[in-house]
Amino acid sequence: MRPDYEIIAGHLCCIPFDNSGLSLVLDSKIYKEDAVYKNPAFHFNTDDIHKAYHFLKEQNVELVTEIQHGHWFNFKDHDGNRMMVCRC
Repeated sequence: MRPDYEIIAGHLCCIPFDNSGLSLVLDSKIYKEDAVYKNPAFHFNTDDIHKAYHFLKEQNVELVTEIQHGHWFNFKDHDGNRMMVCRC
């Protein structure tokens, strides 16, 4: 089975959204300490906010907030960028 993404030049990962031709591009060679996101760059949806929170906590992910208003929390990725998880 072929993966749903393509690696280009050893550091660009292109993940297609759907058949529209739009893709999410992740680049592993652009990290700069002074350019990390201080506010969430995007969020991940979950139907169980507590399970998502405890899973990331068990994985030793740096959690920036507790669960807020029963709907969302922030965490940092490996580069220090802030991300968000939201209950959908």
